[in-house]
Amino acid sequence: MALKIATGDEVGAKLTNLLSNPLLQEAFTKHLCAELSNVGIDTKLPQIFSDFIAWANNPAVYLPDQVESAIKQRKLAVERGKAIKKELIRVLGLTPAKGEGVAAALWASATVVELPRLETPYPPRDKWIIEDSEIWGLWEAHITKHKQPDPRVRRRGLHALDETQLQCNVAPDESVIVFDKDSGELIFAQLRNFCQVPAIVEWVDSVVKKNLSAQRNVRMEDAGSIVISGFTAGSRARPSFDWARNFLNPSRHPQSEQEAMRYEAASVFAMFWNMVQKVCPSVVIDDFKRFMEQTGLISMDPKEFSGQGGSEYTVNYEGSNITFKGVDMAPPSGVFAQNYARRPVHSEKQPHKYALSWTTFRNVGVRGGNFYISSYGLRCCASSNAFTLWDPSLPHGTSLQSISPSAEEIVQSGLSIVTGERLPGAFKRYRQNQLTAEQLARECAEHET
Repeated sequence: MALKIATGDEVGAKLTNLLSNPLLQEAFTKHLCAELSNVGIDTKLPQIFSDFIAWANNPAVYLPDQVESAIKQRKLAVERGKAIKKELIRVLGLTPAKGEGVAAALWASATVVELPRLETPYPPRDKWIIEDSEIWGLWEAHITKHKQPDPRVRRRGLHALDETQLQCNVAPDESVIVFDKDSGELIFAQLRNFCQVPAIVEWVDSVVKKNLSAQRNVRMEDAGSIVISGFTAGSRARPSFDWARNFLNPSRHPQSEQEAMRYEAASVFAMFWNMVQKVCPSVVIDDFKRFMEQTGLISMDPKEFSGQGGSEYTVNYEGSNITFKGVDMAPPSGVFAQNYARRPVHSEKQPHKYALSWTTFRNVGVRGGNFYISSYGLRCCASSNAFTLWDPSLPHGTSLQSISPSAEEIVQSGLSIVTGERLPGAFKRYRQNQLTAEQLARECAEHET
């Protein structure tokens, strides 16, 4: 009976053939539960999947050739995955012992810099940073005359960079850790060659670009594109707490595909977060942990939020899907971005002190797209596979790039762990049941930002 239920139609057969892919297990499990429920068999998520695998591996059970082949392929994939997982843990430093070695090597390559805080920030606040005359020509008309997506946003002027006014210029191949000269406070760090596995960097970048192509840009007035991943507080007019509902065309993405993409995105952030915890100074990690403890916010874990387990992420390495279970998931909110410059030089409020980013791709032939901390006259030149931490409350910005504002070519991409200041309040309302599940779904669908 159970065998017929599991494989009796085309959908079941296709899902069975993909048992080795963790990204599709949720869809398979839901399908299996639905079929079992139709014949009065009680099921529980997510145990039903492991029960099915145990049953299928019983030598006494007869399996059709199609199913038997899929089960064997899954078993081989699991065994191969164990060896790959062990190697990834070593090279990514995902255990305390391995992490100490990776962190030591990364920081050993970093130059320690102490900078005094400038009386007048440079580059100046509220100006778009332009690094050469060609970039000025590409962007001037767009910035000063082009129709704005939101007419309420005040136009800002352009500023031609004077490099002689910078205190520190970090080259594209240079790692640094920067402290305030007077207080000794950590203000900025950049680590090059952050991930030692090129195939992992390529996979992460592919997830970044997949999400950017399928989801809504939430900052139309800025250069480039940026999309939210994880939890959001909704719009200012209709605040709410829910997983970001920002697919451009939801009807083109079945629910199972949306869930798979959210899990994959959360996996990228979780891996990034676990890598960060092994290399960052304790002051940074303690800052995030204190924020999570004080607000009670839940991690960026779509499975936990939907009541389907959680505390796991899956990494794709050279075609194999490797799952890490019982792990720390990332803080609740993040963004994916490409060719992005967040408005002119500005500062931001967050419920934690530091922000974290990973530039996964950078076209070396493009100029601009460099990061500035104006309070300290600091420029950090962009590069692929670079990790950055900074304090968003300090005036900062990104220079415009040597591409047309309408260019579709992706010249720079990456992800950041950042949190909007309204998210804790939205979560508090959610926990206090001031918003029903139906209100949350409706508000987020209509007013996601």
